[in-house]
Amino acid sequence: MNKKIQYITQEERLNKISENPGFRILEEQNLLEGNFLILTDEPAPTQEVISIYQDISHEELNNLAVRIEGIENTTDILLLKQEGIL
Repeated sequence: MNKKIQYITQEERLNKISENPGFRILEEQNLLEGNFLILTDEPAPTQEVISIYQDISHEELNNLAVRIEGIENTTDILLLKQEGIL
């Protein structure tokens, strides 16, 4: 079941949420006609999470960290050049 509840202030918004235990916010509308909470008692949809683990050696991890640091440094230099600082 869904409920559409109008509120004016943020305090009133929080009160409306706490007055409706067992409901979650499905949508919030901030329109010219007013502010509305759309609440539902339906459970949130679940997503199946698939974890993939890959073994990586300490050496490979360090090499990746060095490459990332090099990319970050290059990006910083390019930004400084673009701003006219270098």
